[in-house]
Amino acid sequence: MTATSTGAPTAAPRGAAVRLPLTGAQLGVHHAQLLDPGSAAFTVGESVLLEGPLEGALLEAAARRVVAEVPALRAAVPTDQDDPAAPEQRIADALDWPFEHVDLTAEPDPEAAAAAWTARRRALPLDPARPPLFVQALLRTAPQRAHWVVLCHHVVLDAYGLSLVLRRTAEVLGALADGRPVPPSPFGDLRDVVAAERAYRAGDRFAADREFWSRELAGAPEPVGFSDAAPAPAAGTHRVRADVDAGVLAGLDALAAGLGATWAELVLTAASVHLHRTTGERDLLLAAPAMGRLGTPAARVPAMVVNVLPLRLRVRPGDPVADVVAHVRDRLAAQRRHQRYRAEDIARDLRLGGRALALAEVNVKPFDGVLRVGGALGHVRNVAQGPVDDLAVSVLREPAGGLQVQVDAHDGRFSAAGAVSAAAAPGGYRFAHA
Repeated sequence: MTATSTGAPTAAPRGAAVRLPLTGAQLGVHHAQLLDPGSAAFTVGESVLLEGPLEGALLEAAARRVVAEVPALRAAVPTDQDDPAAPEQRIADALDWPFEHVDLTAEPDPEAAAAAWTARRRALPLDPARPPLFVQALLRTAPQRAHWVVLCHHVVLDAYGLSLVLRRTAEVLGALADGRPVPPSPFGDLRDVVAAERAYRAGDRFAADREFWSRELAGAPEPVGFSDAAPAPAAGTHRVRADVDAGVLAGLDALAAGLGATWAELVLTAASVHLHRTTGERDLLLAAPAMGRLGTPAARVPAMVVNVLPLRLRVRPGDPVADVVAHVRDRLAAQRRHQRYRAEDIARDLRLGGRALALAEVNVKPFDGVLRVGGALGHVRNVAQGPVDDLAVSVLREPAGGLQVQVDAHDGRFSAAGAVSAAAAPGGYRFAHA
């Protein structure tokens, strides 16, 4: 294995730093990381499998240009805060950071070596106080095959924000490779995201959303997950995956159309029925991420704003499928109308004292899993989910047809074999360790 990196070996900010309040989502992650400072659970990231001709130097040049465009990637949350109760992020005007080039082509199994390299880096915690809060590397496994790995701390980016960064980097690289002018940055201003959130919290909509969640969760039961084991610290997760073929997805689309629903709503329905059958509970709470971006400046800004909200569902034995789908669709629509109210505020209103609003999580990702990166075709694969309380199910629709289903299981609640068993619904697909 040959590894090189360009940029400063120890990254440090240069120039003046802009101070900016944290978003509500950032505050939640920051506080959670302070409770477990050595944990790598707050790393999120993707690995893009690149097949075709690609100049590593051009990818690095594009990546550096995008980091210069994205304030979130130049941010840190230092410990020397004037007011620790209201921490700020400090955004460097410029940042020295290493882009790693790793040649694995001489390894006996280059693909296995790439997976092992990624797993090792993912397991190293990123310190929110020490920039950079991201890692970028190109792992070459064959002359026309490589893995572009991008990891970052969840305090600076969520999955949608990371997808914006990947797509912009691919766009910049394409222009550089063709000798064209680089298109202007499509990104909005992170300061507008913070200002819009503050305006929301000071307005009438905030109070109305609080009232909705108070009614929605009145009398809600203790959340249940797919494991009945007592909560325990997690060192990481067990990951299993299954691929659903295009024919099954076509049937799912047809069923959804007949029921006036979407395939994503059917996925949530299936998850709720599986949780009901596993636990016997009829009043269920699922965690469902909400982007919280539509109609706000955050729609165009790489940032951390995702909100993981409880979805309260009632499922009984013998319920017709159409009725369960309609119920899921109704409650999901209600959640979306009130998605800007933070889960952390809900937990505070309910005086949960650190207990989870929901344990099992279902995340239907709308992002396209394919990128054109210069002359190479890129297939995006998640390699770091972020924190998991029980079982986190992520479903991605493949452009060529079919679904990619990925399950991350809290390793303090599940064994490796238990993760496979919990993921596999009766009559469902066989899951294998990823």
